[in-house]
Amino acid sequence: MATRLSHEDTGRRGERPVNRAALCIHFLLFVLLVLSVWAMPRGPLVLVVTHPNEPPQKAMSVIAAAGGSFVASGGLPWLSLAHADS
Repeated sequence: MATRLSHEDTGRRGERPVNRAALCIHFLLFVLLVLSVWAMPRGPLVLVVTHPNEPPQKAMSVIAAAGGSFVASGGLPWLSLAHADS
């Protein structure tokens, strides 16, 4: 027995059903790609984000281990601004 698909389950002209899960996954992947390209550092200053439960000295040690230098503290203790030497 043939079942009739509702208009919401199919394309505009009764074409194959639209897979909303796949559409959402592709949209989220596109957004993540755009955000990652936008967040790439383009200058010598970088934002260092550490775990919120770690003390501010942890950010200093992370910056020093990466070969950078501390510039300023952010509004929250786990955000720091650093100068990248390389």
